[in-house]
Amino acid sequence: MAQSLPKGITYRGPLQYQWRVRARGVYANGVKDTLEEAVAARQDARQRINAGTWDDGQRLRSFTLARGLDYYEEHVLPHKEGGDKERSRLKTWREWHGGAKGREGDWLQYPMSSIMPDQIQAFIDERQRAGSGASTIRNCVAVLSAAFRNCRSRLHLDIPNPCLLVSLPPPPPPPPPPPPRHVTLPASDAVALLAACREGPDYLIHCVLIAIETAMRAGEIRRIQRSHVHKTHVHLPKTKNPRGGVVRARDVPLTEEAEGVISDAMKVISHRPDDWLFGDPGKRGEDGGFTESMLSNAFAAAVKRARGAGLTKSVRFHDLRHIAITELAKDHAGAMELAKLTGHKTLRVLTETYYNPTPLDQAAELRRRRAERKAREKAV
Repeated sequence: MAQSLPKGITYRGPLQYQWRVRARGVYANGVKDTLEEAVAARQDARQRINAGTWDDGQRLRSFTLARGLDYYEEHVLPHKEGGDKERSRLKTWREWHGGAKGREGDWLQYPMSSIMPDQIQAFIDERQRAGSGASTIRNCVAVLSAAFRNCRSRLHLDIPNPCLLVSLPPPPPPPPPPPPRHVTLPASDAVALLAACREGPDYLIHCVLIAIETAMRAGEIRRIQRSHVHKTHVHLPKTKNPRGGVVRARDVPLTEEAEGVISDAMKVISHRPDDWLFGDPGKRGEDGGFTESMLSNAFAAAVKRARGAGLTKSVRFHDLRHIAITELAKDHAGAMELAKLTGHKTLRVLTETYYNPTPLDQAAELRRRRAERKAREKAV
């Protein structure tokens, strides 16, 4: 046939006009009876591929659940906080049998588009019978749902999300708020705790001293960068409490003692090319990161050692913030000024939870102010 055909159209004989198109890494083709039908089919396929709604049967059949979980772990989790916890939940799905008889993990070779809600429901029911908590089950299903959602949106795969059609155990009722912790650290306890921290990893004693002197949170200490440390303050580009959904920075002023402990840490700890003082907070420890669990576990081990060396009660890393705020309150004129340093949005949380003076301290401060007032009145 001597007819000039449009791009992507091939004449293969009577009533056989083949169309082909490749877009966004997806290849599609078909055969139509007429040239007009082939041109229209090719245009429709291109539009649907670009819109992410093209049903590529061969591509869907070859995209297994194992590939979907691997894609989510490699391309999505590195950009999420709490990625380590999600990795452990992905491992749970990889080891499960998929609700069918056979070896664990066999269902990983199923096409992702063929995973059915009853398979997810079988996992939920099995875990409930085994006594797993509602939150544990819901978190596992949430990770699998996120993997389906991201593969669908990022890879333009027409994959239904079976996790949306299952019956989840109801979330447990929120526990009543615990009473505010009142934490003090007598001098003898402080000596035992600091000595135990010096026996731990190199970073531990520096993190503990920074917390005691500045009242910074563990997450803020983990994110200290050398370029953000100044003689008078530490700049924190990312704080815990965003305002209006917007993450805002704050500056932590430093006492001379606080400046000294941070300066010591910067001298002792080796320089890193990524500028983090202790390690990248977004990476795992084996990748050069500095995770929340690394710090909390190292501190818990130090507390255990200190309990055998004179520490009278257990403390958590966040308790150091209580101790620091109680001490810093003595150097501030009022709660509003102190809240600026600690990063609290409400004064109630600051005064009721974190400011923990002892009765002896309160009585001494009250008597000091009473004596000053009487002296002023007598002078008049």
